Amino acid sequence: EDAVQAIALISGKELFDGRIYNVLTTNATVHDIIDAIRGIVPDLEVTLVDAEIMNQLSYEVGFDRFGEHGYTPRGSLAEGVKETIGLLAAAHHQE
Repeated sequence: EDAVQAIALISGKELFDGRIYNVLTTNATVHDIIDAIRGIVPDLEVTLVDAEIMNQLSYEVGFDRFGEHGYTPRGSLAEGVKETIGLLAAAHHQE
């Protein structure tokens, strides 16, 4: 939903200025995502490993620039995970 809202905003305001606009619903951690999936799949088994990551960059992004044009995220991580799992389950059953 947020992606569609973003596309409509970009098109409506003609934000074709060559700048980068981050479109996001939330900055979620790996643990946030695991918790959201567990809300749908309670018996989910996850093994976290202590391994060196590819880089030390922060992946938290801001959407201030986009927000200045009226973008306000409306979605939720939990609902997005629920919808995605539903779509994956439906695709699996069609095989």
